[in-house]
Amino acid sequence: MGRVLVVGYGRSGRAAARLHRERRDPRPLAIYDDSQDHLARAKEEGLQAWDGRISEVEQVVWSPGIPLSHPLATGLTAADCEILSEVAFAAPDLPPVVGVTGTNGKSTVTGLLAHLMTSGGAQAVAAGNIGLPVSEVAMLRREERPEVVVLELSSYQLELPLGLSPVGAIITNLAPDHLDRYADVTTYYRTKWRLVEALEPSGLAVLPKDDEAIEGLAAAFIPSARLQRCEARMVEGWPTAESLSSPSGRTNLAQAATMARHLGVGEHEIRQAGQAFDGLPHRRRVVGRYGGRLWINDSKATNVAAVVAALADAEEPVIVLLGGRGKGEDYRPIARAMEGRRAEAICYGEEGPALARATQGTCVDTLVEAVARARQSAPLGATILLAPACASFDQFADYAERGRTFARLAAEGGAE
Repeated sequence: MGRVLVVGYGRSGRAAARLHRERRDPRPLAIYDDSQDHLARAKEEGLQAWDGRISEVEQVVWSPGIPLSHPLATGLTAADCEILSEVAFAAPDLPPVVGVTGTNGKSTVTGLLAHLMTSGGAQAVAAGNIGLPVSEVAMLRREERPEVVVLELSSYQLELPLGLSPVGAIITNLAPDHLDRYADVTTYYRTKWRLVEALEPSGLAVLPKDDEAIEGLAAAFIPSARLQRCEARMVEGWPTAESLSSPSGRTNLAQAATMARHLGVGEHEIRQAGQAFDGLPHRRRVVGRYGGRLWINDSKATNVAAVVAALADAEEPVIVLLGGRGKGEDYRPIARAMEGRRAEAICYGEEGPALARATQGTCVDTLVEAVARARQSAPLGATILLAPACASFDQFADYAERGRTFARLAAEGGAE
């Protein structure tokens, strides 16, 4: 009997291992992870570390955080092992799925659509890249199972087949990102587009309007599903929560509302729910007004396009904190977004020197130093915006830890 191998024992890998046991799958389970801490945790939970014998592996649940160019993937593929994403592994036990991807805004749209659905009387849950592993949803008891899963999908999660046909797909936008992982931006865009290609025949794809990359992909696509473009003016005049009041927020609302209608939610319920959406942690959240300055946490702004959007929404004068681990992007669009505005950059971390050169900004070593410098230099009434343009992994475990650290440091200045 072949072995099931879970590659990567992070949050999704642990959930997949629990699902394997929940199914009472008789195949033995093994764990592979470069982290000794993760392997120690697996051992504490009664699981075995993989002994490296590929010949005994039948099926692999592959972590999206590990590139498929990894030598292990090459060896497993050569041995005809079935390599699945965690989504595909969980797929047989999932209710209908709406997939959400894009370069920016996908977490907001995922959370917002689940909120609109629930407010409209349908049981919905947000899962996937937003934090709740898909395997956790697959293990819910029948009485707890949602009617629909709104699944945030990164490009990493779309590199392998989904193993399901979503009833709906949303691509929020496309802009260069993850160029440290993909050969070029076209490969990245085509990976995102796989979500639309996976749709069931009666499904709906909600796409951004006037997006050149999207139109290029759509032109080569022979759809059986319906394609619908969305833009912010579709919700013009709607009263909204503060979290959706910016141009990008209204675009996100238009996209989520269009999909909610397709899934049967009424117009009145959609508009009411849009007024009550509090937004997501670490996505342009006002931390507070400390020392006469407005502090905004946008730690989820991990690419250039997100920073450009955050700067467009920020009130002047603005000091933007940039830094972390780079992804191979061109930072000149950030500099252009700052031109003609009362804006300056304080840059830190591994990518700090490159960001400082591009933006004519100040460079320091750590986020702690960047916050201290911003507090010293920002005039009264200024906005201090954490929008790093980079991954967090040089100094933090993830963007959430980075955002919490920023919020704590901001509060140390004392409330007004």
